Amino acid sequence: MDSVTKRASSLSALYPIAFGCSLIIVGSLIRVPFFPVAFTLQTLAISFLALTQTPKQALLSTLAYLACATMGVPVFAGVSNPLWILGKGAGYLVGFPICAYVSASLVKRTSPFLALCIGHLIIYALGFLGLTLFFDGWTAFVHGVLFFVLSDLCKIVLAIALAQIWNKGKCS
Repeated sequence: MDSVTKRASSLSALYPIAFGCSLIIVGSLIRVPFFPVAFTLQTLAISFLALTQTPKQALLSTLAYLACATMGVPVFAGVSNPLWILGKGAGYLVGFPICAYVSASLVKRTSPFLALCIGHLIIYALGFLGLTLFFDGWTAFVHGVLFFVLSDLCKIVLAIALAQIWNKGKCS
């Protein structure tokens, strides 16, 4: 394999990661402000990626998203916040790559629904822990976890349906 072919092959390996990062950014643009953290479609995007990418690609897609945020790229609903790690949503954001990797790994061994639910539990746990730095435990649980359960279950079901459509299109 010559050097041009190697470079082209290496570059093509980045496409799924760039696509995944872009999908999460688009998900962040749909934002409904709530207390203490906003409702977005980022978890829908991450669930979709966990179902359609390898665990490594899903992990790297979410890490690329967080790297963009850290570099000041306005990926949070069009807003730049390189100090996101100090904010109320930091726990959730740290949970994104873990969720993506774990869910994508579990999908091969269990049902997609269960795999995504386990991934979301990781996001909830880390989000809750992050919120307890700002609020009492009850407020963090009710407003930072319980409030999102129903909408996330709907996003999980939607992600499964979208992934099935996506995979049928790839097989055709």
